[in-house]
Amino acid sequence: MLRVVMYHYVRDLPNTPYPRIKGMLSSSFGAQVDRLVSRYEMVDFAKAVAYLKAEYRTGRELCLLTFDDGLMDHYDTVVPMLVERNLSGVFGLISDCTDGNRVASVHKIHYLMATLEGEEFAKQLAKRSRAMGLPKLGEVEQSTASAAYQYDTPVDALMKYYLNYVVSVDEKERLVSGLFAAHFGKDEEFAKELYLDWGKAREMQDAGMTIAPHGKTHANLGNLSVEEQRIEIAESMSAVETNIGSNSSTRSFVFPYGDHGAFSDKTVQVANEVGIEWCFTTLPIQNTPEGDSRLIGRIDTNEVE
Repeated sequence: MLRVVMYHYVRDLPNTPYPRIKGMLSSSFGAQVDRLVSRYEMVDFAKAVAYLKAEYRTGRELCLLTFDDGLMDHYDTVVPMLVERNLSGVFGLISDCTDGNRVASVHKIHYLMATLEGEEFAKQLAKRSRAMGLPKLGEVEQSTASAAYQYDTPVDALMKYYLNYVVSVDEKERLVSGLFAAHFGKDEEFAKELYLDWGKAREMQDAGMTIAPHGKTHANLGNLSVEEQRIEIAESMSAVETNIGSNSSTRSFVFPYGDHGAFSDKTVQVANEVGIEWCFTTLPIQNTPEGDSRLIGRIDTNEVE
């Protein structure tokens, strides 16, 4: 079986301006990777695909590492640690963020949560949603939210679920953008510090990493029309091909959020129509050659034994 592990923030959190960001310590990442190396045959994306197509056979379980969102953490911290161990990974880039034009709403939420106390953020969010005539934050079922965000506090889970699954993409952007601007300033300035650019992405590919599209804006595809999904997927893929080059990595796509509410069979069809062959999810799919799906299941770093 192929086990695929998913990472996001990897940094020396206590020594950063935002120590409350929910990420993985650099030292913990190195230790976890070393444990994985001892248990699995570590593979790159090409060998993982060969295994899933039954073109590569081995007596060991395989492991592939993936990193979402195109963060500077990945360039500064992750890639040097992988290169040191002669390993590779798949890095999903949000094309508008890599362009340096914007901060994705999902990251605005993370940084607001890392700056404001949970109850204060919830209070401000509820006030803004009432003023906009949106569904009430308090109407979200706690059990549903906590199931979706099992590693968050109850109040953080409620806010994340409300913003990512209850309100529309445009409504979410309007809700969080004003708060974000008040605390952090313009998107462009913050984006340059948070995300790697295309030049750094090319350096990563030259170092043996795989660069894959992760959406134009990191929108929840499950909340979009079919045509809007097509734009998110196709423009992200085109940006990677234009800036990195056309290769096997652009035949894969990393679904934002990646669970059942974040895409549908129609989404997969749209991805196939624009040239995507493999879609990374966050579902507990058994990744084996016997499966006929081109969906790849992943586990969170917190779920690694």
